[in-house]
Amino acid sequence: LEDYYNKKPYTGQKYVIFNYEAINKLNLFIGKFKYRKITVIVDEVHNFTADNKRKNELIELANITNSKDIILLSGTPIKSSTLELIPYLELIDPKFTPVVKNRFQKIYGSPNNILKRCTPIRYGMMSTRIEKSELNLEPVEYKTITVNLPDGNLYTLKHIKEEMIKYIDIRSKEIEENTWKYKNVYNQLLEKVKFSSRLPDMTWIEYQNDFELVCEYYIKRQLMFHGDLIKRVNDFEKAIILSGLQGDEKKQFKEAAVCLKYPMLKIRGEVLGIIVLGNRIKCHKEMAKVLDYSRLDSTAAKGIVMTSYIEIADAVVEKLKKQKYNPATIYGDNTKQSSKTISDFIEKEDINPLVGTYKSVSTGLHLVVANMMILLDLPFRTYMLDQAIARVHRMGQDKQVIVLYTVLDTGEEYNINSRNIDILKWSKEAIEEITGHMVKGLDFEKGRALDLGIDDDAGLESEYPFDITDSRSYKVWLW
Repeated sequence: LEDYYNKKPYTGQKYVIFNYEAINKLNLFIGKFKYRKITVIVDEVHNFTADNKRKNELIELANITNSKDIILLSGTPIKSSTLELIPYLELIDPKFTPVVKNRFQKIYGSPNNILKRCTPIRYGMMSTRIEKSELNLEPVEYKTITVNLPDGNLYTLKHIKEEMIKYIDIRSKEIEENTWKYKNVYNQLLEKVKFSSRLPDMTWIEYQNDFELVCEYYIKRQLMFHGDLIKRVNDFEKAIILSGLQGDEKKQFKEAAVCLKYPMLKIRGEVLGIIVLGNRIKCHKEMAKVLDYSRLDSTAAKGIVMTSYIEIADAVVEKLKKQKYNPATIYGDNTKQSSKTISDFIEKEDINPLVGTYKSVSTGLHLVVANMMILLDLPFRTYMLDQAIARVHRMGQDKQVIVLYTVLDTGEEYNINSRNIDILKWSKEAIEEITGHMVKGLDFEKGRALDLGIDDDAGLESEYPFDITDSRSYKVWLW
């Protein structure tokens, strides 16, 4: 396709290769393929699962070419939800109309046990799985690195629970005592937008009735049954009210509206972000500072250090330099020079290891120059871990791949680091349930390499100081 844009004539080439950004430009010369039988092959198709412009352009391409053969390629087609099948069905099944799509979303949004059994059958009919064993690679060798911190007790679940209780108590009282202020701010800004708006009065009356209903259902603990109502209120606020406000007024209105609609849900969000996620990052950052990276010298090839967060990656790089290593980095602003960084890492012997985040390194890179991977923390989804390891455990690798995972030692007390395994177990089981295929290479059972000695029934839900909804996302984050 690049040759075509550079004014080189199309002379009947059998293959036309293009990137995602060029899909919308294909119609400029799609007429050159008249009367030809066209096959569309899409690599890394999981990048099209979002309902966005890119996906719509791909569907339009399939329609314009009238292609009967559409091959979708992905190492991680399903991440956690049955609804991720929708874009694939839209592409390959002409009977998957908008009406059918709407029904599918309603049925499989919360599937019952019968539908859960049907899903892997339907998925199996539309897919072919190529096992990694066909590459004749040695299985990945998983090992753990035990880390001790002088203040490791700060990251035990017991201590974090105490922090959560304290935060919830203080924040609940703050919101309750300032409810009158939130009402004043909300009403003042609402009237300001109404005054300058050309919308009929009935539209505003309907919005305010909906707003009051949300508040009422929150008090009755019935919000989970009224998702459409919540979406309608939030969409109106975003499209009409916030667009009519300026600067800090937007922030003030959002704060006031949320505190009036569902204060405890706001507090839960703050607890998860500030206390749980904050401690998770801080814990692994401290582990990165004390970890001895000399084990990278135990292999003839190079190494890669992976984490989920930039702050932790910064701590890794600082410690590596103290140990006289010369690391390459791909995360944050450094991703802009990723091509040069990767080339230097592969070609220059003195550069080792490569430090990156799962987001920046887990896809699209061929890194068989390395055979050791150190994971400072685990991502929240199995597919991200699988993709990351596949950077080194792939065709062309001629050495034993070793994956090391750090474990914080707090004795008998569970800690926020050890709960990473539980999150991945949930993700692994969700994918297996949807696809009907075992997720191999990620073994979390007792007695295996990545087992941390956590009993299956050692759940935390009952330990938390507030009720948990039926949403799986809440359960996962609270772990």
